[in-house]
Amino acid sequence: MDTLSAMNFDWVSHEREKYIWEDMYTRSWDEIIGRVYLLKAHSDVENERYTEALADFEQALELFSKNGVNKDYYYRALADKALVQCLLAQYQAALSTLDQAFAHIDEFYRDSMLNNRKTILTLIGTASDPDV
Repeated sequence: MDTLSAMNFDWVSHEREKYIWEDMYTRSWDEIIGRVYLLKAHSDVENERYTEALADFEQALELFSKNGVNKDYYYRALADKALVQCLLAQYQAALSTLDQAFAHIDEFYRDSMLNNRKTILTLIGTASDPDV
């Protein structure tokens, strides 16, 4: 088993399809479509299509950045985008993205994000070790 597959991340933007459709007529279309992109992004991660997942998170973030959208979705998607960057071995970008999200995210998710940050730092340490 390689080091990356042994790492355990806490995903904070995972969405359930049921809730998206329940909110369809009470939330903005930008928010609904962004949440659908989150569904697709997480499906891509589960199927190890990390480049596609990164693109889906980018699409979700673009939609979540618009007026009338709950910004909590933006920062949770940003935090999980960092995990995909890590899966693509973009460790420094992942730390930067995670730190950007951490500054604004709800207190409820902070412990998960701190654990994710520790995992990324561990990977950076092992990724730079030629014996691993």
